[in-house]
Order: sequence, then structure tokens, then C-alpha cells
Amino acid sequence: MTGIDGSVWPLSDQSAWFPLLPLTPLLPDTPHRFRISVSRPVTHVRLDVFPDGGIARLRLDGSLTSAGLEDVRRRWAETAG
Repeated sequence: MTGIDGSVWPLSDQSAWFPLLPLTPLLPDTPHRFRISVSRPVTHVRLDVFPDGGIARLRLDGSLTSAGLEDVRRRWAETAG
């Protein structure tokens, strides 16, 4: 799993993506949970599945930076009008 701060880097810049979770063997039909500690903002996450066996569900939890919270408030105010 890799991540990027899309507010700083374009998503097309492959060199800006950084690892969040190393390649990890998983079992079928089993819930897996990982705690990831990242010290920099992440706006987008990319999940790569090897081999391509599919995935049923991906849930990500996090918290907003102060700039992210202001952006959400601004967008909400623009659409609430």
C-alpha cells in the first residue's frame, strides 16, 4: 500500500508515492488489520493486490490536518448555499 499528499504532488508523479505498508502475505476469507504510523499527510492511498485475487473491502481511518479541515468546511459552505 502506498500513499501520496495530493495537495503537494500531482497523482501522476510516481516518484512522490511512498510506502505505507510493505508487501504482506494475507490469508483468504480472513479480516486483516494493520496500524500504520505515518508522520506526513496522506490524501490518497493506492492498494496493490499481488497476485490479482481481488479484495472484498478496504476501510481506512485517519484524521484531518487543520488545512484539510478548513478545505472540508469551505467546500461544505459552497454547496450548502
